[in-house]
Amino acid sequence: MENSQISETIDRAIMDIIKGKRRMSFEFMAANVLVKRAQNIYAKEPSEENLYEGCKQVKKLLIQNVNLPTVKTDLEKINSMGR
Repeated sequence: MENSQISETIDRAIMDIIKGKRRMSFEFMAANVLVKRAQNIYAKEPSEENLYEGCKQVKKLLIQNVNLPTVKTDLEKINSMGR
């Protein structure tokens, strides 16, 4: 999956996961840890800034590791959430 395929749909899905509206267990352990951290920060202070920052960090991690099989699997799962 190319960087360009990490779309707004995926942004919305990641934000929904951080907000707790959707649930997903990431195959890529680092993403799992980062999402949990973003969820905790957002739960303590539910602001748009915290939501966007958490999303940005998760997305950056996925982009940096897009060639890993676990990341590809996670991106496919996230992408299917938006359908």
